[in-house]
Amino acid sequence: MSYRLGRPEDRSRLTQILEDAIQFLADQGIDQWQNASVSINDLDQAIADQEGYVWEDSKGQVQAFWVLAAHDPYYQTLSSGNWRSTAPYLAIHRFMVAKESKGQGIAQQIFKAIEEISRDQGVNTLRVDTHPDNRIMQHLILKAGFSLTGETVVGDGGRRLTYDKLLDR
Repeated sequence: MSYRLGRPEDRSRLTQILEDAIQFLADQGIDQWQNASVSINDLDQAIADQEGYVWEDSKGQVQAFWVLAAHDPYYQTLSSGNWRSTAPYLAIHRFMVAKESKGQGIAQQIFKAIEEISRDQGVNTLRVDTHPDNRIMQHLILKAGFSLTGETVVGDGGRRLTYDKLLDR
């Protein structure tokens, strides 16, 4: 398995992964990503901005997607808590794994790849947030070595738990 920057030709597969992720969250009773708050156009823009990454299996099929952004306006000031570092960071967003690949340890492999990308860019701090009801993502974030730092409020007024990880230099 390997990662690479996403490409426009990944759109069809990413649409499927995104639709499945939105439905999975809805089935869990989580309102995260509902009501078109995340769309394929968001993924297209991340790819165009060279911030969208995909994870491919050994056959070259895309199995996951995530965004690494150098800035997030909702991370400027937390509604509670504090970031552990004010250094430049990469923000992880739109993290999704294909439904047929869930439970295979891909998320932890992706977090390790994100650390590699971050170090290659000379950035030693990672930040991520998730919905307070998204217990699965909270578990994955903590398992990857992130620390809970507080909460932020996003554009639709929703609360998100915030986490960061300080990488060894």
